[in-house]
Amino acid sequence: MQAPHERHIAPNARYHEDFSAAVVDIIATRQISPGDEITVDYTRGGTNPLWFPLPPA
Repeated sequence: MQAPHERHIAPNARYHEDFSAAVVDIIATRQISPGDEITVDYTRGGTNPLWFPLPPA
């Protein structure tokens, strides 16, 4: 069984960070219905390193 962070789900949101203000905005990229999981690709397609640690597997 895959850990939650290893599942490949198409993101339905993106993010914009402003670390100087300690803010990360999450912006929907398509309709998100009540009860839907919000998924974000924090690596932006693998082009950015994560700025936070992953939880232990």
